[in-house]
Order: sequence, then structure tokens, then C-alpha cells
Amino acid sequence: MKAHFSPTFLVLLGLLSLGLSERIKVSETLDRLLADYDPRVRPNYQVEPLTVNVSLYVLDMPKISSRDKEYTLMMFFRQFWKDERLAYADGSLQENIVASSGYSEKIWVPDTFFVNERKATFHHIPSPNEFIRIEPDGRILRSVRISVTLTCNMDMSGFPFDSQTCSMEMESYGAQMKDIKYDWQALDISSHIHSEDFAIIGFKNVTEEAHLSTGSYSRLVMKIFFERKSGYYVTVFMIPVAMLTILAMMSMWMDRDNIIARLGLILVGIMGVMCSSTIVQVLHPASETKAIDVYFGISVTMIFFVALEAVIVTKKGGKTQSGSYIESIARLAMITAFVLFQVVIFIYAMVLKMGYPDGSEDMVLFVPNK
Repeated sequence: MKAHFSPTFLVLLGLLSLGLSERIKVSETLDRLLADYDPRVRPNYQVEPLTVNVSLYVLDMPKISSRDKEYTLMMFFRQFWKDERLAYADGSLQENIVASSGYSEKIWVPDTFFVNERKATFHHIPSPNEFIRIEPDGRILRSVRISVTLTCNMDMSGFPFDSQTCSMEMESYGAQMKDIKYDWQALDISSHIHSEDFAIIGFKNVTEEAHLSTGSYSRLVMKIFFERKSGYYVTVFMIPVAMLTILAMMSMWMDRDNIIARLGLILVGIMGVMCSSTIVQVLHPASETKAIDVYFGISVTMIFFVALEAVIVTKKGGKTQSGSYIESIARLAMITAFVLFQVVIFIYAMVLKMGYPDGSEDMVLFVPNK
């Protein structure tokens, strides 16, 4: 009995056979490329330096800590180079080969490391976030998704009106410039990144030469420029401290003979300012003097002079003419000093906010996605 097959079945059978044949070709090509391959030797060895192009796409910044002087990036880290030993432009395959993460252990890959790294993590859920793409002429792409915690030397002197520059530096761990040269291919940051404490101003890439005791190395640097969101610190710390200072100054309008009540009001002001200062020091410790420390210090000094005025007036004797004259002068002086102090702080904050950090020339402005 003669079997009859429909045209649809024959087409599906042909496609299945073709797909199976292509998979076999890919497997055979990958095995053939590794037959005489030595992953310990870089491409172009003793011929010319190998150029490695780097592309970064920052997905998220889950942590920017001025307390720990560090920040964390989650990113796609892609490296491009050419290894002619892996070329297969012989007509057997015309398309790129995409291999899984295990293939990177069988071929030569750049020994790139992050100079200012504190901790790094490869993502493996639900499977290793890595692939290798090989083109027919031997060009290689290695793409991985990683999270890196990096050091950032922050200048806290302008806190909470400060701007910071954090960098990520990468180079070969062992290969000098005569062996490997790095170059930027692309750099971008997701517009969906938002931080509670900082706003991203912009970013830029830089190519440098690092001269160390072991030789000269090609280095790539990514710089990210941040501006602190100072509204929280103004409303939670600086405005209440200003109100406490005014409260202490109001004691100068109280009955001069009631020294206990006056000093009690002054004590409340001093304790409030000291508590605010302590909280800020715990949250943002720094060896240098910060702008907010100066603000707290001057506020305490003004309250101290209010207390000194209260003692002097009481010592002069209640409602005497001498006491009234001293108190009138003290009231005018304290009000003038307080207003001038607040104006100076406001101008200082505006100057810092209007300026960009050093080295931010030619940066790419960051446009957040609202």
C-alpha cells in the first residue's frame, strides 16, 4: 500500500531537517574551532596590541552611600575584540554563532578588572547572565550582567549642598599597553534610575594611561556626576534649627528678672541644635568640616550669646537703665546677625547648586524619565 503525505507535512519535515542540519553545523564548527586552540595565548600575540572595545549600559544604582564612600551599579558589561583563530568564514556557516556562558571558559577572554572595586557579583538567576557571540570573521562579543560596588572619594565639605563625582576604572590585570589597548564603544545610563539622596547630573567616558611600577596599562574611566537632594536636610534639620535659634532669641523679650525661665528657653534651643548635629554626624560621618556643621556651630554660638546677654543683664540689676540699654543693643545685634547669617547660607547654597563638579566638561547630561 502506497503512503500519501500532505504538502504541509512535507514542508514541516523539510524545515525540521534543515533546522537539525544547521544545529549540527554549529556544533561541528564550535568543536572544530577549539581543536588546535590555546586559550592561554591572546590573539595577535607578539604581532601587535589587541584592541578591546568596551560598552556599558547602567541599569540601576541601588546604593549611593556618602557614609561608606561607595556606590553600586548593576549593568550590562560588553567587550568586543577580534580573534582570527575563531574565524569560520569558509562558507559552512553565514550567520553569527551565539554560545552559552560555558564557552567563555574555553577561549581567550580579556582579563579586565575594576580598579576601584570593593565587591562584584555575576548574576546567575534563573541562568548565568552571559553569552558569547562569534562572527564569521572572528570578531567576538562577550556580554555579562554584573553588579559592582565601587569606592567613591566624596568631598563632604559642601554637605548638604554638595555635588559628587564617582568613577569606575577598568584595565587589564596583567597585559600592558603593548599587549592590549582598551577603547570605548558606547556608554549609557538608564533614564529610569532614581536615587533617594542624589540626582544624576550627567556622565562621561575617559581613556587614560596608567603608569605603575609593573608597567604602563591602558585604562578606561567612566565618571558619573551627582547632585545631592538637599531639600530633606533643609526641612528636617536646618529650618528646625533656625526656629530653635529664634526661640532662644525670644527669651530677650521675657522679663529680665525671670532668669530661670530665660535660661530654660535657651537650654531647649541648645539641646535641640546639638541633637540635630549628632544625628547628622551619625548618618553622614566625615573627617572634614561640613557646611551643615558650620551652620549648627554658628547657631549654637548665637544661642550662647543670648545666654550671655541674659546673665549680664541680670547681673546689672533687673530693670535699671544700664540693663535696658544693654538688652536693646543685644536685641538689635542678634536680629541683624541672624538675618545676615541666613542670607549668607542661602547665597552659599545657590552658588553650590548652580555650579557643576570639577571635570564635568563635555559630559552627557542625564535626562531622567519622569
